[in-house]
Amino acid sequence: MTPVSGQKRVNEAFVGIDVAFAKRKRLPVSVCTWRDGRLVPEALRLLNFEPPRGQGNVATLDDTRVSEFVREAVDYVVQVCDELRLAPRRIAIDAPSAPRAEGVHRRAAEVAMDKAGISCFPTPTATEFDEIREKVRRHLSAGGPENRLPHANQLWMLVGFRLFEELAEVAECIEVFPQATARVLGAASVHKGKAGGVEAQLAEAARHTGWPGNDPADPAFSDIGFGPAHDRLDAYLSAWVAALEESDRIPFGEAPGDVIWTPRVGLAGYEKPKAGGRIRVRSRGDIHTRRAERVATMVDGTWLERISQIQARADEPDSPIRPTEVFNEGWMLRLTLDWIKEDAPPDHPFGLEEGSSWSSEALLPSAFLPRRRGDSLGEGWTNADACVGHFVQQPRRGNLSLEPEAAQFIVIEAKMFSGLSRGTKNAPGFDQAARNVACIAEVLRLAGRVPDEMTSLAFLVTAPQAQIEAGIFGDLVTQRSIRGKVMERVASYSGGRDEWLHEWFEPVLESLRVELLSWESLLVGAPEALTEFYALCLKHNERKGGQD
Repeated sequence: MTPVSGQKRVNEAFVGIDVAFAKRKRLPVSVCTWRDGRLVPEALRLLNFEPPRGQGNVATLDDTRVSEFVREAVDYVVQVCDELRLAPRRIAIDAPSAPRAEGVHRRAAEVAMDKAGISCFPTPTATEFDEIREKVRRHLSAGGPENRLPHANQLWMLVGFRLFEELAEVAECIEVFPQATARVLGAASVHKGKAGGVEAQLAEAARHTGWPGNDPADPAFSDIGFGPAHDRLDAYLSAWVAALEESDRIPFGEAPGDVIWTPRVGLAGYEKPKAGGRIRVRSRGDIHTRRAERVATMVDGTWLERISQIQARADEPDSPIRPTEVFNEGWMLRLTLDWIKEDAPPDHPFGLEEGSSWSSEALLPSAFLPRRRGDSLGEGWTNADACVGHFVQQPRRGNLSLEPEAAQFIVIEAKMFSGLSRGTKNAPGFDQAARNVACIAEVLRLAGRVPDEMTSLAFLVTAPQAQIEAGIFGDLVTQRSIRGKVMERVASYSGGRDEWLHEWFEPVLESLRVELLSWESLLVGAPEALTEFYALCLKHNERKGGQD
């Protein structure tokens, strides 16, 4: 490690690092100083040297490559401070500082995050990491693809541990989590992966840091670091926490070694928990929660019971509702996902990774939304039968966006006796498979998550085995067909979507698992009640036919 040189320093510097190790991705770093009460970042992109590039999750198995990356990262921080004549005072790192202690279910910091309603990936113990490394090696030895590595959403932590060890020789290091900072700010309701999300969070932070402001000498946001906008935001938010004294920070966990720090701001929205109580970080979403609780209180269960009783009669001759209102692909898929989340084998095709959830009828953004009223090429959002992964969803509209550190995203289209729709009003040849995959690419683009950062990325179609063997899907559920249909769709924009095609769609399709699966294969090992429900779905849908 290169020590900080002994030249005279002008200002103290506060460093924020958003740990990233994806292939070819430069480490997002922000170096800030206080200037007249404002925390202003340095324009790191204007310097004639750059931070190291990540080497991908497979490289985390190689201690030599991790050490080389960490050494280059430390040297970069030191070189920046030398170049700008700054004295590094504190470094905030967006990563766990060390493996979880043996015999503990969750780190104290993560327990505090759980109580605050802030999701985060669990940190394995040192023993568990040894097992994870071995599992990854077996996966690769068996010919498994790199983009489906097990535990990819935890392997990067190994780089974080080493950064903490080495950077501690440069300055005090603390653990931070920008998503928690956004929650404390009350700015997390606008997801930073959505349009305007980064700007909204940065503007809220600026109320406390003073940057960005109106000073023409201030650096542009695009110049303060490397990586997508949301990575630069996270690095700056991290540096902000580093710039605060301990009395101006909120500890989530047990200081000094097992704690995530956030700014002590918006104290009206932060309640210190009573003994054994729940930490509350209030936000706009809590208003909806309390409203829902009041509604739930008004319903004493009678109406829910009656709904269940009516649905239970759906297979009877005198049922007041059509059987297909219950026995359909939608409910079959929901029940299957519910079983998978609770009790299915971990290698199930729909298997949920740690921290993942599932949702039905989510709305996915399109890369071809109307550009203006009456756009003859435009289309609306796509309604996905179900999604599995690390995402957030607006409770009313159903719009879906990925979490900042998402590693899994699967879109599922469920069928019984119908095929895939062949197109839309403005694009008759843009079939349902191509449309869904294009939406997956757009979801990743909006979140700034490149395919290499995803451990599980898939578009899956499920149908009865007999329908698959009858060939009703043709070649629609293949990468070749999907690529051709999307390229044709893009061509209609006369170059207006070419950049999206090359930078997002093609890399996503290359990493995407596209598969046609039978219900019968998915239900291997399922409880008897679920297979009986499937039999009733077949019974009541066989004559339906048509497209949906």
